[in-house]
Amino acid sequence: MRTHIGALALLAVLGFASAAQASPCTALNGTRLENSLVRSAEDVRANENLTLAGRVFNDLPAFCRVTATTGVDRHSNILVELWLPQAASWNNKLLGTGNGGFAGTISFGSLAGGLRRGFAVVNTDMGTFPASSASWAAGTGQPEMLKDWGTRSTHEMTVLAQALTKIYYGQAPQLSYFSGCSTGGHQALMEAQLYPNDYDAILAGAPANNRTRLHMAFLQTGLDVHASPRSWISPEKLAAVHEAVLTRCAGKFGGAPGDRFLADPTQCDFRPRDMACKPGHQDISACLDPDQAVALEKIYGGFTNWRSREIFYPGWPMGSEPQLGGLFGTQDQPVRGFVGSLVPWAMGANFDVTEFDFDRDLAKVDADLGPIMNQINPDLSAFAAHGGKLIVFHGLADGIVGPLDTINYFERIGSAMPRRDDFARLYMAPGVAHCTGGDGPDLFGQGADRKEGDVDHDLLKALDAWRDKGRSPNAIIATKFDATGSVAATRPLCPYPQRAFYQGGDAKDERSFACHGAPGAKFPRPAPAYLH
Repeated sequence: MRTHIGALALLAVLGFASAAQASPCTALNGTRLENSLVRSAEDVRANENLTLAGRVFNDLPAFCRVTATTGVDRHSNILVELWLPQAASWNNKLLGTGNGGFAGTISFGSLAGGLRRGFAVVNTDMGTFPASSASWAAGTGQPEMLKDWGTRSTHEMTVLAQALTKIYYGQAPQLSYFSGCSTGGHQALMEAQLYPNDYDAILAGAPANNRTRLHMAFLQTGLDVHASPRSWISPEKLAAVHEAVLTRCAGKFGGAPGDRFLADPTQCDFRPRDMACKPGHQDISACLDPDQAVALEKIYGGFTNWRSREIFYPGWPMGSEPQLGGLFGTQDQPVRGFVGSLVPWAMGANFDVTEFDFDRDLAKVDADLGPIMNQINPDLSAFAAHGGKLIVFHGLADGIVGPLDTINYFERIGSAMPRRDDFARLYMAPGVAHCTGGDGPDLFGQGADRKEGDVDHDLLKALDAWRDKGRSPNAIIATKFDATGSVAATRPLCPYPQRAFYQGGDAKDERSFACHGAPGAKFPRPAPAYLH
């Protein structure tokens, strides 16, 4: 927790309304704290109808809604929104929440979820409004905004939220937690590495913390499936590949009969070349052109520097095909959307991403953007010494942020810190796509806005129990709900490197599985040059 909150609070200027006119909430309006200003503070009644960013909230407890801006200089404009429950329902804790993509908006769902759990809860737009695309950073035209998004905004949000929370309640939060997925997972690990005293416990999901290499993997994926006129893989053919992967490997390596996902993609021995079309093959929708097979083998095998052949980012796992199509572009458009979005930030707004050199240009992107965006330092000793607890999770069917890179990072923490398991856990979720979704049991309290469960079914609850009560987490039960909201299946998520193994019985019941030690995940690791 921050040690200078009290000093910051003394800087508050409260004078826009008299005590007779202002509630404790509205009295915050106009408060100045160093580089920050409260723009509005209003009381929201219980169950009041709120429409925020097109989403309706009408089941929230009463709270104080605070909006503020902060920044480190005149070029920095970071929007922060803090929701403060009434004192009687506050759990005496602060929850920082993450964003997604290039941010630019407030994540109101995360705020609502944290509020329902009793937290004072805060979110930031990361200083990138309006980030409907990544064009704000192209050609390094706005370097301060880039720094805010990469390393500064979450810390500034946290300092401000801790100070305002103390002013409002008359006491600082007893504990501060952070929860985020994707870009939010990147924010989470950035906090643990760069600002280890900000948070007492951190939940990091599908972390995009190896940002430049992740985006270069996006780009190489798109270019691989356009290497020749016959390389592109249509959505229909990609679905056929997914079925072939399931036929080969679903239900194995600890999986259960009837699984529509892989228990351990790194053990799957499916080879795209085995789907190659044979001469005279009638149904070409169910087989692969040799060029398509080559493209898929590259995508699964890992992304390489074209000159040295060194891997800079692990491949996409087998079983992630339902999401991979978003990286393939169209038959006549190899790169679109976010696939090439990072390249202009280093190479200039007019750079042709289809001409990207995965040696020379890869080095430039890393050199220019890596110090701001890549938070992959495995030494978390300062966070651990602060008493911090870390839970990381990642879906094994994620086709947007590579889950194998998360495994690699967690293993590197263990190499750097032999007592890693005293403060950190990793949960890999079979069949789960990006943050949530997919065919596997995909809900386990992985975000503040997710369905809340007890300490054995909810990662945020488990994190709280670990930091606040000293209860170390073991297996977490993941749940799959059907369209009616009824439980369709449950399965344990085991702390890595353990995995769940089917023992017989009802395959939809977690009691039919047991966590056992397993060989480390098998996949080609990045070369040392790409580990810092």
